[in-house]
Amino acid sequence: MYYGSIEGAMYPSILDPQHIYGLTIDPESHRAVVAISTPVHPGDLFAYNLTNGDKEQISFVNEDF
Repeated sequence: MYYGSIEGAMYPSILDPQHIYGLTIDPESHRAVVAISTPVHPGDLFAYNLTNGDKEQISFVNEDF
């Protein structure tokens, strides 16, 4: 996924090897909720800061009960 500015600058925002299958962005805060699937976390949601790459897992559907 790439992040771009109104001035035309573009750079990769999410570099990890993963499958992104859902995304919603808040353009005012430059944050997103991203649905990501990896072999370790198949199908969890992450809050993502698009400007600095900080990521926080917000769903834990594959955790033991």
